Amino acid sequence: MNMKNYKTLMVSLTALLTFAVTTANALTEAQVASVKKAFDKVRVAELAAQAAQMVAQAAPADKESMAVTVTKAAIAKKPAVAVSVVSAIAAVAPETAPAVAAAATAAVKDYSQAIVLAAIKAAPDYSEQIVQAVSTAVPSEKQQVARVRTSVRSADTPVTTGTITITPGPIRGLIYTPTTPPVKPPTPPVVGFDLNRYSSP
Repeated sequence: MNMKNYKTLMVSLTALLTFAVTTANALTEAQVASVKKAFDKVRVAELAAQAAQMVAQAAPADKESMAVTVTKAAIAKKPAVAVSVVSAIAAVAPETAPAVAAAATAAVKDYSQAIVLAAIKAAPDYSEQIVQAVSTAVPSEKQQVARVRTSVRSADTPVTTGTITITPGPIRGLIYTPTTPPVKPPTPPVVGFDLNRYSSP
């Protein structure tokens, strides 16, 4: 991104974040339009970082609505960034993770499990709310989402009991048979040819 586009983007973001919001948890149409316009100038590789920055700069009362808006705008530009955008936003504003994960899953159902996993990893304290929000927003993904939560819970649970027994001996399934390479008899010299005297016949 060159300096001119970067300055234009920063001016747009500053103007967007200085709008007064009259209703809690709702952005004005002008703000939504500004978010979409700002994302038009951002390269795909920078979408997640830009989304996280916009959410971090939003007023506390507007964080969730801003997070959902930038998530939708980023996914509208490039659906494949859904997981990275959710992860980045949930990391800077964990309280928005349930709403962001639900919005992203509704937009791209194919990535539902990866989206939920990214949100839970970035905002582990909100894992139950994330699962509930996504299941409510996209009921068809309820089983897959529950499976992700169960697998994360199992992976995070440390093993505190049990005994490991090691029995000395060969590893089962491996059979070692020592072999010696065959001995090759020396090649007999050719009659009438002296190796020490000639370099070639």
